[in-house]
Amino acid sequence: MRPHSIERRIGAAVVCVQLAMAICVTVFGYLYERHAQFRSFDIALQGRADSLYGAVQDADDAGDNVLLDVKDLHIPRNDVFLVRDTDGKVLGSSANLKDISALSGNGPDGHFMISIDGHRYRGIRFHAVRTIDPATDNVRHTLSILYAAPTGRVWEAIYGALRFFALTNLALLILTAWLVSLLVRRSIQPLGELAHEAGRISAPEWNFAPPASALRIKELRPLASAIEGVVHRLDISFTQQRQFLGDAAHELKTAVAVIKSSLQLLSMKSRTEAEYREGLLRSEADCTRMEELVGRMLALARIEAARPESSADAPPQTTALLDGIRAAAEQLRPIARRHEVSIETSGPSTLTAAIAPDLWQTLSTNVLLNAIQYSAPGSTVTISVRSTDDQILQCIVQDHGQGIPAENLPHVFDRFYRGDPSRSRASGGAGLGLAICKAIAEQAGGSITIESRPGTGTTVTIQLPQAIHRVTIPV
Repeated sequence: MRPHSIERRIGAAVVCVQLAMAICVTVFGYLYERHAQFRSFDIALQGRADSLYGAVQDADDAGDNVLLDVKDLHIPRNDVFLVRDTDGKVLGSSANLKDISALSGNGPDGHFMISIDGHRYRGIRFHAVRTIDPATDNVRHTLSILYAAPTGRVWEAIYGALRFFALTNLALLILTAWLVSLLVRRSIQPLGELAHEAGRISAPEWNFAPPASALRIKELRPLASAIEGVVHRLDISFTQQRQFLGDAAHELKTAVAVIKSSLQLLSMKSRTEAEYREGLLRSEADCTRMEELVGRMLALARIEAARPESSADAPPQTTALLDGIRAAAEQLRPIARRHEVSIETSGPSTLTAAIAPDLWQTLSTNVLLNAIQYSAPGSTVTISVRSTDDQILQCIVQDHGQGIPAENLPHVFDRFYRGDPSRSRASGGAGLGLAICKAIAEQAGGSITIESRPGTGTTVTIQLPQAIHRVTIPV
């Protein structure tokens, strides 16, 4: 696909609009100039015809005739005229009118167009009455006066004005195209600077500082802010991935080192059958913990890579929260007895959340297991389910254990983070349980938060969107 230039598109659009306006202005200018020129021309014709009518005088003869005296008139050389009396007698005509039949006295009064000797003329025709001896008003002569002038000079003036309009508009069009190209190039310069800064982003250094010129432009400020936000999120994501890989490598290396040390101890000297069996069992237990670690890492990767309801054809999965909590409590009851902790559940059993049953089982099991492990002997872990007014379901897990120190609380959802590493190792924890819980909650469109006070206990609040039940109406 060929790239298109914004500068050329804007310039072409402006020039096209300017060209259309220039054509319209030129056409309107031509029409107005023609109207004005012919209006002035008709006024001049009317004045000259009136002067010709005024030149008709009494002949001072016995027949009370009239004559045309044009010696005091200043008639242009190319104009033609013809004056007739009542009986059709020609009182006078212009010297350059070779064929008087070219000007006919018949026809309505007013302006007309005519061709004489291959030239276009515009004339005026009117009838008037000349009275002889006005005192008695007994002699009246009806006169037919025709006067015409060539229109060549009028059209020259019109075409001259048309050329002026056309050349002026052409000059303005060229100037506009140059100015638009210059202004557009300067206007989109911040966009080029923004693209240059964005092109400098690289994987080793996720640094992006939007140029000040782009931030000053209202239309570019959201784009610059969006790029800055994307780069910041990518930086965080890559940092987390690098940290995850480093932590995972460290955990796996530690597990492999423990297994290797156990095997090396067995091979250093001769052992009894019981010692070999004990060493193999210890290595098997270490392998089991490493297998669980890899399984948790794969589970976390699958959850974070999943997209909720990615298929429009697949029906949304829902889960009754209280049923899942009770199943997790029943599964963990042996561990609770070993820690001398009791479990209590409460809430409506009809509350259904938009989350897959297996994911809810994993989430609730991990949260409940942490609550049991960090509860004081003889205490009770309470789990309640309730609904809020904004179609959000809450699952609150509260224990009465040692709590979490304030400095550790912001990091409890970080991968491989352990506030008490020695205890976590003993219990087989790798610091991925709460990270998996957070990934599941966010993947389902919800959230998970923790509040804790050292020596008092910890409260975990899980929020999930309530499932929407669609009612199918039979047809």
